[in-house]
Amino acid sequence: MAPTAAPRAAPSRYRPCLKRHDVTLRTPPPIASPRPRPWLVTGVAGFIGSNLLETLLRLDQRVVGLDNFATGYARNLDEVQTLVAPTGLGQPAMPTR
Repeated sequence: MAPTAAPRAAPSRYRPCLKRHDVTLRTPPPIASPRPRPWLVTGVAGFIGSNLLETLLRLDQRVVGLDNFATGYARNLDEVQTLVAPTGLGQPAMPTR
């Protein structure tokens, strides 16, 4: 009887682990639009919505924000207004309670 070779393992779909490298994370440059575009941000008084609003306004975009204040807070919008709005700008169109 001829000697048989040991069974071979099926080829793995996964690549072997690579050595870890030190990676320096850099913030990408802001994407400047040639002209302002309109944006609709729902949930604008929440954490994510208010940060998105701030970023879009800093990029000189036109933003319409909607929120029912079920879980969002008006103070988030006040903070965005103080960070982004130039002095002398009128109040945002927000319903009062």
